[in-house]
Amino acid sequence: MHSNQNSSDTRTFYSFEPVTPVSAPLELTADLRYILGIPHTKLASTAQLLRQQGHCIGERSEDEQAAVIHWMLGHYLRRGIHWRVFAYAELDANDDFPGFPGDES
Repeated sequence: MHSNQNSSDTRTFYSFEPVTPVSAPLELTADLRYILGIPHTKLASTAQLLRQQGHCIGERSEDEQAAVIHWMLGHYLRRGIHWRVFAYAELDANDDFPGFPGDES
């Protein structure tokens, strides 16, 4: 307790159910590290494709980063190591899409 708080302050903390049940901590795999570590400056083209598909994404690069990482993480949690294949398929990526940052293709 912080020294400026009243020691007679009693608060009730209610238990809660997580929105998404977590059965075990996620291992920080190379794919997960990649997704969580993408700089916001590298995601404009992916954010633009998501906007074209109807995703509501703010114009700030931080908004784009949050939306794209959230989208990629969803694919990762559903598909594991195959997340990129399904993410590319959802984007219907064509020659105009430069790929995700660091992709060699």
